[in-house]
Amino acid sequence: MNKWMMKILPVTTAVLILNCQELLASGKIGNTSSLAGISQAHVFETTVNQNKQLMYVSADTNVLSDISSVSSSIDRITRGQEVYVIGIDGEMCQVLTSSGKTGYVSIRFLTDGTDNVFHDAQGEYYSVDGTEVLMRPNENASVYTTLAQNTLLKVTGVNQHGYSKVLIDGADYYVRSEDLSETKIYTPKAYTLWNGPVLTPGAGTIIGPSGKETYYNLNMSVCVQNAKNAGAQGDYWVREDGVKMLGEYVMVAADYSIRPLCTIVPTSLGMGIVVDTGGFVMNNQMQLDIAVAW
Repeated sequence: MNKWMMKILPVTTAVLILNCQELLASGKIGNTSSLAGISQAHVFETTVNQNKQLMYVSADTNVLSDISSVSSSIDRITRGQEVYVIGIDGEMCQVLTSSGKTGYVSIRFLTDGTDNVFHDAQGEYYSVDGTEVLMRPNENASVYTTLAQNTLLKVTGVNQHGYSKVLIDGADYYVRSEDLSETKIYTPKAYTLWNGPVLTPGAGTIIGPSGKETYYNLNMSVCVQNAKNAGAQGDYWVREDGVKMLGEYVMVAADYSIRPLCTIVPTSLGMGIVVDTGGFVMNNQMQLDIAVAW
């Protein structure tokens, strides 16, 4: 390979000129006669040194020795790698790689921005309320639709700019990665009328909106299953403050004769759901024992 082919100089323009054609960043091709009559070798050297079109590879691909799709591979370039387009021949682009090799790749593997370079990230995630589904992975993109909280999405890739590619109705769309959660999102139901004391690890006993409150820390798997069998909705999770939750509700133990399984009851820590009982009811039928991780 001639030494001038190996030169990689700073990009001076966003337009590639070769063989009296120009390739714009948008991918459109137009004619120009600015280099008409100049030798092919000189056009090539001028293009490599001064008018390279910087592009990125959107998927791992081979660099081929000529425009035939069955030609031999001279290099392997990986997703996100930079190349310089120095010519166009139908659906194939001649490129200069960072290793100094020239060859051909399909135009469908090239993109003019890293926002279109996605790395595999297979999985299912839930949306936050108001998640915008975008037509393109950038802040100026049109909004295709807006999702409700806990809409299940299939993610197929992520890019370095904070966007995830999602599959909806067989087509690719984009959402902000920060709007996705690995688990369902629940907003605890607060008892907004209560302005009295709140149960804490330090305050082991208080008088809350429904009477005496205490707390306990036990395995809640059987209680969760019993509540779901009785019709309760939502998943088990632990709130940031250590309160054990079932969906939107604080899990509590109560006297089943007064507050049956799945009764919704106010507590100092938010609206609660009865999932358990205990021996404490022998002394105080109005007491609530709140499930926590303390």
